[in-house]
Amino acid sequence: MRTINISMKKIWFFGDSWCCSAEPGTWVDELAIRTNSHIAHLGFAGKSLHTTMQDFVDNIQFIQSDDIVVFVYTSVFRWRFQNNCFRQGVSTREDQNQAHQNITKEQFDAYNRYLLYLSDPQEEELRAASYISYMYNYPLPCKTIHLPAFGDFPIDYIPGFKTLENIDASNTGNFTSLIWQFEKDNNLTSGATSSSIDNHMGEPGTPTDAVPYILKNIEHLLDK
Repeated sequence: MRTINISMKKIWFFGDSWCCSAEPGTWVDELAIRTNSHIAHLGFAGKSLHTTMQDFVDNIQFIQSDDIVVFVYTSVFRWRFQNNCFRQGVSTREDQNQAHQNITKEQFDAYNRYLLYLSDPQEEELRAASYISYMYNYPLPCKTIHLPAFGDFPIDYIPGFKTLENIDASNTGNFTSLIWQFEKDNNLTSGATSSSIDNHMGEPGTPTDAVPYILKNIEHLLDK
């Protein structure tokens, strides 16, 4: 187990299940080790962008100039529900994220009706972009990196967002597609890497372990 020095700088992860585990061998743990940082905060599985922003706002006061902040942006089409501790999200009417959610039938029925009568994909993207823009442009006193996790990242509304440029796999732009590329390059079955909810980058030390590949593709961001 890694010994933590209380004088070490801190690294903060705000996002969903892509950064919810700091078990040995996960990319979160490895990035903390490589930056000699104490992990001060983790994401939570199923968080919406709104929830991630609220989580960030609740912790801003504790972030210091020698810290590192990592934002992992979830799907645009996740939603938070009233009085549910910022943990609830669904992506479609058919997907209740049952592995880690506990929304009521009334809440889900209300969400169904919202999608059917009120929701518009472009409006959802614009709403998500406003949350992302807030986090992306917040004047933090420390080094910050931003990592989209899904292909529905609203890039059209944030033209200045070029977080994953210059990565090795030139046709990728987020965690999901990086994993797809990793599976393709290593002749793995589609989905073999991201099957674990706590570590979408494979099991450490096995052929599905994509952590070294992911770190290779994001570490350059820390040098900017």
